[in-house]
Amino acid sequence: MLKMNSVRREFSKLPDLIIKLTRRHSISDNPEATSETSSTEKVYVSAAALQNASPVWRRMLDPENGFQSLPTEEFGNAKLPVLSLEDDDADSMLILLRISMHYRNRAIPKSLSYEQLLDIANLCDKYDCGDLVHPWPSFWIKELMQNSNQLNPGYEGWLRIGHTFSEIDGMESLVEQLSAQLAKECCEWDSKTSEKFLRWELRENLILLPGNGFSVATDDIPSPILGESAGKSRFHPNHKDYIPSWCNTVNMH
Repeated sequence: MLKMNSVRREFSKLPDLIIKLTRRHSISDNPEATSETSSTEKVYVSAAALQNASPVWRRMLDPENGFQSLPTEEFGNAKLPVLSLEDDDADSMLILLRISMHYRNRAIPKSLSYEQLLDIANLCDKYDCGDLVHPWPSFWIKELMQNSNQLNPGYEGWLRIGHTFSEIDGMESLVEQLSAQLAKECCEWDSKTSEKFLRWELRENLILLPGNGFSVATDDIPSPILGESAGKSRFHPNHKDYIPSWCNTVNMH
């Protein structure tokens, strides 16, 4: 992986912590290509603001947390600790940091793509900071809900979004509907890794034949919801050349 120059952002006039983010860029137009470059973004922030925003960040920054001390980098005449969050999506993390650092509302987007909203929901779960982002999810979700594609294959991450922001109108109902839909359409489960399952798409009383199944990664589905949907499903362990026996009896209404 090639490395590009780093970008510096200051979110505090008196920073005492550096957040290190990694942004990855594909260097090929081929979506299957694995070659990519990476660039580093260093965000200079207030450690106190992060500790107030998230109990996870508070533990990570606690000098008595029992973990190895953070590395440091020079900043003027001081040495600041560096917290590396390279596994997190850089754009989504920047939104969380802007929200946690007060007076940066103008830089917060009024709308998001489904993918970025899902990234933010995952980060809020990871760092236990769902309350931090309100009321922004209300605006983001309201616009995306107009697309009416939440129950379609490829949008299973709405379960994570609805679970994380459950107090927003319509989310509880959406989670119930999508969970019930997955229970009907889950037809193959990888019990060894639990990393994915195959989803049959039901449309107008018809079930698509094998080969048209949609592979669903489980990373973006909350564990309690995933277990409930799998427990209610009536899938066959070997889906190849097989039409589920329940396709004629499943309640489509």
